[in-house]
Amino acid sequence: MFQFKELQVTTNNFNNKNILRKGGFGNVYKGVLSGSTLVAVKRLKDGNAIRGEIQFQTEIKMISLAIHRNLLGLYGFCMTPTERLLVYLYMSNGSIAAHLKSNINRRISYEVDI
Repeated sequence: MFQFKELQVTTNNFNNKNILRKGGFGNVYKGVLSGSTLVAVKRLKDGNAIRGEIQFQTEIKMISLAIHRNLLGLYGFCMTPTERLLVYLYMSNGSIAAHLKSNINRRISYEVDI
């Protein structure tokens, strides 16, 4: 479990320059923990709203069930009365979702060219 202040420092106060991805439920920021561990910090929008709380709990449950050598598990989290953050190890090659989308786009492009 991480303290909010620690994740603020890790992401340079959630600086826009550190945004890796923007999503419907919040932004993902690149950060460096003490000891030079690269992480991705997902800061959920409306962390204290019911929808945000449900998303937070659902993501934790799904990640805890997904065990595979090619998937990163949850590294940690932070909960305050107004914030919900999830911490993952940083994936230097991008997310699985990005790779899947890229493969689909390449396949569609290939099929159109034929």
